[in-house]
Amino acid sequence: MYRYPLLMSRRLMQIASQALCLVYPEVCQACCISLATPEDGFLCEGCQRGVQPVLPPFCSRCGRPSESQGGPLEWICMDCSRRPYAFQSARAAVHASPLMLGLIHQFKYQGALWMTPFFKQLMECRWEHDHEVMACEGILPVPLHPLRKRERGYNQAAILARMVSDGHRYQWLDGVLKRIAPNPSQTMLSRSMRFKNMARAFEVQQPERILGKKLLLIDDVLTSGATADACAQACLQAGATSVIVRTLVCVAKQRSSS
Repeated sequence: MYRYPLLMSRRLMQIASQALCLVYPEVCQACCISLATPEDGFLCEGCQRGVQPVLPPFCSRCGRPSESQGGPLEWICMDCSRRPYAFQSARAAVHASPLMLGLIHQFKYQGALWMTPFFKQLMECRWEHDHEVMACEGILPVPLHPLRKRERGYNQAAILARMVSDGHRYQWLDGVLKRIAPNPSQTMLSRSMRFKNMARAFEVQQPERILGKKLLLIDDVLTSGATADACAQACLQAGATSVIVRTLVCVAKQRSSS
């Protein structure tokens, strides 16, 4: 049922890769020095080695790394203890270094879709043996509001979710969850205001497709977790059994007052 869109997606990526070779020199788009090909996401080996995976110890709920490397592997951070999330767990593939945040910004706002091979590699390496991920039955991206998607031309979370689902048995559920409120940007808001901003921002419009299912929710960045939490709440209220969240990066824990 979903094979034709996946084949079309691969073919479009091949065409885009060939076109990029005519527009961009095969040089790393991060350091602008070393050679890099479209298959590398235009990132050289040196820059790729500078991207560090998120490894334990980290909070077993939101997945943010511990500031102390000598602590226990299983623990719950203070924010998660004070306000539990609706999702079962969240994990990020790599640390939110300036390099990764810069790449995601280009990918998200500047149409730098040639980075998708590198992002796919990061996600596959990190979650290849993730038992929670393998147990999921359906996959969906964090949706954009239609106005925002029309401005940007695409939903970066949907592109990432497609890459994660490629070759797996997940039911593709993009479109089931809708963003019904064009909330203002979260960038300058405190943690508490982010949760208020996201309250009732999402709605499940086809509840029968997620009823009784374990869901995998994909996004590019986890900051406060407010957006993912609101998505998970909507899915659980519509009958999903559980929701886990996977992102490319997670931003370091913010203070509640900041």
